[in-house]
Amino acid sequence: MIDPLQLALYTAAALLLAVTPGPGLFYVAARTLAGGRPEGWPPASAPALAAWSMYWPAASASPPSFSPAPRSSPG
Repeated sequence: MIDPLQLALYTAAALLLAVTPGPGLFYVAARTLAGGRPEGWPPASAPALAAWSMYWPAASASPPSFSPAPRSSPG
């Protein structure tokens, strides 16, 4: 059984790490503050573009899971 104190300490540390901004956020904020919106949107949109570039090949390689099952012919 897990000790409740250890579980509480682990949960507190995990929450602290989840809400603490990382270096990526500081980089985007610094670029935006230094050069305005035209300077800040490229680094802000890079993670989204990277995620989509990994998603689309994977999605197109796998068959759709929502297709209906083939019907058997009567008779």
